[in-house]
Amino acid sequence: MNCIYCQKPIISYYKKKFCNSSCAAKFNNKGRVRSTESKLKTSYTMKRGYASGKIKKSNGGWGNRKAKPPITEKIKICSGCGKSFISKRRKTDKSIYYSLVCSPECRYKILKNNAHGKRNFLYNGYKFDSGWEVKLAKFLDSKKIKWVQPEKGIQWFDNKTNTSRYYYADFYLPDYNLYLDPKNPIILAKQTYKINIVSKLVNLIYGNVDNIITKLEELVGLEPTSTIKS
Repeated sequence: MNCIYCQKPIISYYKKKFCNSSCAAKFNNKGRVRSTESKLKTSYTMKRGYASGKIKKSNGGWGNRKAKPPITEKIKICSGCGKSFISKRRKTDKSIYYSLVCSPECRYKILKNNAHGKRNFLYNGYKFDSGWEVKLAKFLDSKKIKWVQPEKGIQWFDNKTNTSRYYYADFYLPDYNLYLDPKNPIILAKQTYKINIVSKLVNLIYGNVDNIITKLEELVGLEPTSTIKS
């Protein structure tokens, strides 16, 4: 005899219509649609169960999405600046540990140092992530334009995730209140959404390093210079 649902042969001493309970459930529920009346009955039954205590509600764990797990605090030493701070962590979220840094600036400093471990471009005592950054630094120095590597991020709001984030440019020109951020086309395409928001908050020139240099020459009234070797 074969299963009514999957047509597989049934090996049994007893007469059965289905080979297992899964096939029986699939066959019986096929085409079944719950009516509004049925849903209301289920809702009424659940409410009575909650009221009588026979059915227990969620205790605030992950089953209840609106409830947040409890938060614990611990004093830690910041890996970036070495200062002590209060680090917070949710008890039930085992995938998130206590934060090791006190601020986004310290986190950025550590990430930048880690990046320098892989791509170490040195110029005049400064570390850079790419040859483009070195080229831009040489241009600024040749024109005696004061620049710094900003440690404080530009705060912006991500509407997609409803989260406040920070953007870190590679250069800041204090005399012009201007940020510079050379990026290759691939990275630029990935960060278009973020850059469009940040560029409305601060003065920012980004993209190809040669284009940045051209815009700087126009901005500060400088005459075009010969190509600077990176």
